[in-house]
Amino acid sequence: MKLSLLNMHGEIIRITRILEQHDLPYIIVKGVPLAIEIYGGSDKRQCKDIDLWVTPDNLEKAQKLLIDAGYQQTLPSYQLNGYKKDYYLRHKHDLALFHTKRKVEIELHFRLEYFGIKFFRFDQVTTQQIISNKCQIVTLQHDYHILYLMLHGAIHAWSRLRWLHDIYLYIMQDKCNFNLTRVYQLSLQLNCNHIVLQTLSLLDRVYNCRTPEINQLLSQIDKRSLLLAQNAHQFIVADYELTGGHGIFNKMFFKYRQYLARLAAKGQRHQAIFGDLFKIDRLFPYLNLPRGCEFGYYLLYPLWIIKYIITRK
Repeated sequence: MKLSLLNMHGEIIRITRILEQHDLPYIIVKGVPLAIEIYGGSDKRQCKDIDLWVTPDNLEKAQKLLIDAGYQQTLPSYQLNGYKKDYYLRHKHDLALFHTKRKVEIELHFRLEYFGIKFFRFDQVTTQQIISNKCQIVTLQHDYHILYLMLHGAIHAWSRLRWLHDIYLYIMQDKCNFNLTRVYQLSLQLNCNHIVLQTLSLLDRVYNCRTPEINQLLSQIDKRSLLLAQNAHQFIVADYELTGGHGIFNKMFFKYRQYLARLAAKGQRHQAIFGDLFKIDRLFPYLNLPRGCEFGYYLLYPLWIIKYIITRK
């Protein structure tokens, strides 16, 4: 495990040097920056991939640089062109690439947002540079980083307790000079303050984590945030996702869809539900409809659902 983490750290340094040589701005989120900042070293926290964020305008350039560096695209599994490219860039937020020799996966983000939850644009965030092995790595400034960790954990129903533990350490170690009140103020700009309150409620419930600042913020908690925290605790206890909970024959599948609808920011709920129900990109590897006939993907999508049900093991 430690060897693979050190290998991933070395790969971050290699890739970021390539990006810097080509004057391509980037931000590394989660993973290794968190390990260095709050765990005390790049080999102290488990992570399965590198989360690399670039602007949509730089996506193709970054993708080409990674391919030239030995990576192969694994997600999506089809070529991005025509309507498929338009749809993917509009509805998705990242590509996945894998280096077969180095055994490292990169999630290449071109935005940080999910169904019904939007983060700040690349040019709106504040960044910082952390030093590791005499090399600089660009990551999010702490207030922005912890808010993103909250959004990321919430949208995945906190199914990996490690995500909540990261935030707990951020708060309790008090190493990073961040401000929870500032995090809450940032969340108000995104209409997602309910997610910050959900996270703080979970921290209180799971870790008995209370500080004067947390107490002050939780004094503002509403029914929606409390309900979201209760829902998320159910997913944590059920080990959702880690036990194949996404199958439509699992009752947690439907509870998770209800949870997503409650989680969506104001004005984005219908968009979130529609985007989750009609994942027409599942058809893209099999069909290539001409321009002007894109509605056919929506007409044929129910057939894909039937196929999934019949062939499900």
